[in-house]
Amino acid sequence: MGSLGLAWVLAAGSATHFCLCIHVFLVSSATARSKTSLGQITVKVNKTTAFHPAPTPELVNDRLRENAAAMGADAVVLVRYGDVGISMMSWGSLEGKGRAVKFLP
Repeated sequence: MGSLGLAWVLAAGSATHFCLCIHVFLVSSATARSKTSLGQITVKVNKTTAFHPAPTPELVNDRLRENAAAMGADAVVLVRYGDVGISMMSWGSLEGKGRAVKFLP
């Protein structure tokens, strides 16, 4: 942990921006490693217009990593995805949830 990684993030419907983030692991199940929970993370990636590409799990993963790094987390466990669908403000959304954790020494 603690090594810096550089990532380019392209959010559906927005411009590309540069993000300097701590490397954060994503795990779809619980881990046996000793850890402390920092809290639940929920992110949503929207398709702004009918002409933008559909949100992907990779975009959701980038947002989960960004939010977890801002909290000082080493990993996001119990990651899951769910379609939000079309609404009055979006042509489609993909939601991701997980729990930010910090590994104990």
